[in-house]
Amino acid sequence: MRIVNVSEGYVLDTSAIITLIESEPGAKRVKAVLRQETVWLPWIVLLETYYISRQERGEAEADFRYA
Repeated sequence: MRIVNVSEGYVLDTSAIITLIESEPGAKRVKAVLRQETVWLPWIVLLETYYISRQERGEAEADFRYA
């Protein structure tokens, strides 16, 4: 999981988002960053999250997570 601190906030990668939605170890840290800091979420992270979710959980779950 990578959460990168940049001068104007944090950039989350796909593994940080998956960690959060799967309640994996580190999810509390991701939640804290989301609540307290400015967060940047690149569009490719959204696409990767959708793709991984669809492969592992099916289209309905991927659509739910993407919405």
